This record gives sequence, C-alpha cells and structure tokens, in this order.
Amino acid sequence: MNLWLIPRVVVREPDVPSNPNFRVIDHGQTFPYAFDVIATANNLMVARGAYVAAALFYPNRWITLMQGAFVMNDSKQEGPPKPIGADEYAAMREAELSLANVRGPAKAS
Repeated sequence: MNLWLIPRVVVREPDVPSNPNFRVIDHGQTFPYAFDVIATANNLMVARGAYVAAALFYPNRWITLMQGAFVMNDSKQEGPPKPIGADEYAAMREAELSLANVRGPAKAS
C-alpha cells in the first residue's frame, strides 16, 4: 500500500486582540466633550508615539493617552508633549532593559 501525502502549508492569521490595551482619545475643543478614539495599540511605545503625534498635530484640542480607564498622559493638564530624541530614547531603552534584568547590546569602545 502506498500513501502519498500532499504537503499542506497552513497560513495562520496573526492574533489580533479585540480589546487593545492603550487608546489615544480626542475629547475635542469645548465643553461638552464628545470623544473620538484616534488610535489604539497594544504596545506602549506605539501608543505613546500616536499620542505625541496627535497632541502636536492638534495643539488646541484635549488629547489623552489611556490604558483601560487609567489616564497616562493628558495634553490639557500637562501641555504639549516633548518628542524624545535619540539620546533620550537610548537612555529610556536602557532603563527598561535594566528593569527587566536584560542586558542591552554590547557597546563599542
């Protein structure tokens, strides 16, 4: 008995969570504030980048970065955010890696 198996390639779709962890919300300019969700993300860096871009693009609107019900950043109270540069990003990345007990890439002398 011969059994010929035809190889099958199964392409799996990436798991997209139905409820993202972070939201960037535009509350508008004036009271009563009706909010629109501008962006959603599951990664803090992506969400923070979307918040900074939205707050700088709409300087006269109230933009918030939320994790669930927790307000992480608020453009109305804190003012416009300051975009980080390469040096500040490297320092932030090193701090994150040290908190996770992970060594960063080896530095050249």
